[in-house]
Amino acid sequence: MDKEKNRTTLIYACNGVSGYGQLTNEASSELEDRGVGHMACLAGVAAGINTKIKAAREADGRIALNGCRLCCAKKILEKAGIKDSISIVAMDSGIKVAGERPTKEETEDFSDYVEKQIKKD
Repeated sequence: MDKEKNRTTLIYACNGVSGYGQLTNEASSELEDRGVGHMACLAGVAAGINTKIKAAREADGRIALNGCRLCCAKKILEKAGIKDSISIVAMDSGIKVAGERPTKEETEDFSDYVEKQIKKD
């Protein structure tokens, strides 16, 4: 994704209850700190809140961080008519989340993985 000032990339995290879901949430904050994009409200899109859907549609790019292969983040965006997001699955990253909450190292490793995946697209 482009980091130009006038471009907006929104990051939508699964935020599920599993360690991988929590990893996507922690990574979205880490990625925002790194300047990759801005955290956005996936629940608002799922709830059909027009301002949240409009923001998603008008963004220059969207990253859907999914905890597992069910890909809920991606599917929520698609249900709102947004089919061009970059979809990344935490379980497929090779990172093992040891507990219910990811460690700082796991979060940083997944954030690195996400940045590499974005550069491929």
